[in-house]
Amino acid sequence: MITFLIAGHETTSGLLSFLFVMLIQHPEAYAKLHAEIDSVLGTGPITVDHLKDLSYTKACLWEALRLEPPSGVWTVTRMKSDPKAPVVLEQKWEFKNGQTMVIVNRKLQRGRAFALQEATLAIALLFQKFDFELVDPNYKLSVKQNLALKPEEYLIYAKLRPHVDIMSLQRDLFSEVPKSTQKASPDYRSG
Repeated sequence: MITFLIAGHETTSGLLSFLFVMLIQHPEAYAKLHAEIDSVLGTGPITVDHLKDLSYTKACLWEALRLEPPSGVWTVTRMKSDPKAPVVLEQKWEFKNGQTMVIVNRKLQRGRAFALQEATLAIALLFQKFDFELVDPNYKLSVKQNLALKPEEYLIYAKLRPHVDIMSLQRDLFSEVPKSTQKASPDYRSG
C-alpha cells in the first residue's frame, strides 16, 4: 500500500502540473474546460456522479499524458558492440544493433484508474473555484525529474472566480459530507 501511495502521488502531481501549463498556454482549451465544469458542476459540490459527464476534462488529462508523460516510459538504444549477437527481449522481440526501443512499465497500470479519477476530481474542483495564470507569461516548458517528470521552475497565480467567495470556498472544501450521502462503515471500536 505504501508503494502505491508514494508512487502515485508523484506522477499525479506531475500530470496536473503539465496540464496546468498546457491549459494556461492554450486559452481556447482553458475556456472549453471551464465551460464544461461550469455546465456539469454549476456552483455546487463535486461528487463522484459528476465524473461521467466530465468528458472534456478527461480528454485534457489524456492529452497531457500523451504529450508529457510523467513516468513509465523509457527508451533504450543497444550498443553496437557485437553485430552478430542479437538480443531478444522476453523471448519475443529481437533488439538489433543501433535500434532504439520504447519500454513501458506495466506495473504502472495498477493505479491508473485511481490516479485518473483523482486527477479529474482535482481539476474539476480547482477550475470550478479558481482562475489561473502563469506568473511569467513567457514561460517555456522545461522538464525536471525527481521521482517523476514535471515542469521546472514555473509559478502560477490562482484567483477566486467571480461566483466564489472565501466563506463558500471554506465551506465547500472543508465541510463534512452530509450524513445522507455517507455510506455506513463498521465501527471497529465496539464489541
